[in-house]
Amino acid sequence: MDSTAPAPLTSVRREKFARAIASGMAVVDAYQEAGFRKDDGNASRLLSEPVIRRRVREIQLENNAMSLLSREQALGILAEIVITPVSEVGANSPLAQEYVETMTETGTCVKVRMPSKIEALRLLGKWNGWEQGSVADRDAAKALGGVAEMVQRIRARGRIGS
Repeated sequence: MDSTAPAPLTSVRREKFARAIASGMAVVDAYQEAGFRKDDGNASRLLSEPVIRRRVREIQLENNAMSLLSREQALGILAEIVITPVSEVGANSPLAQEYVETMTETGTCVKVRMPSKIEALRLLGKWNGWEQGSVADRDAAKALGGVAEMVQRIRARGRIGS
């Protein structure tokens, strides 16, 4: 082990908890995964400890350093999947998962398979936090809808003009 590398926590369960959190696991699930009894309050308290938070960040940084792609590069690839027309994906394109040319009586038939544009959009949305916005938008729309209903009821009673 490199002498400059951060050392794991001395408690095996706390280290397992930190690693599970760093991998993206939910707090309560990570708590149980580490061998603790299920308890939402204790799981949150453990995560709030500075030594645990620091260790989670160290593990995340280690994982990022070992990754072949940066987050920005991965987002760029997802964006390329979404915006590249399948007709522009050639045999040597990194987006080509499958590229087959067959000769027919009428000419060459090309079959191209590339990653799903819908799945790439889902991942872009998730990684950029767009899904959170849509929940907020739905909540706001519900609230506005409630206000609109209330205004209509008041108008029906003749208390405000239209």
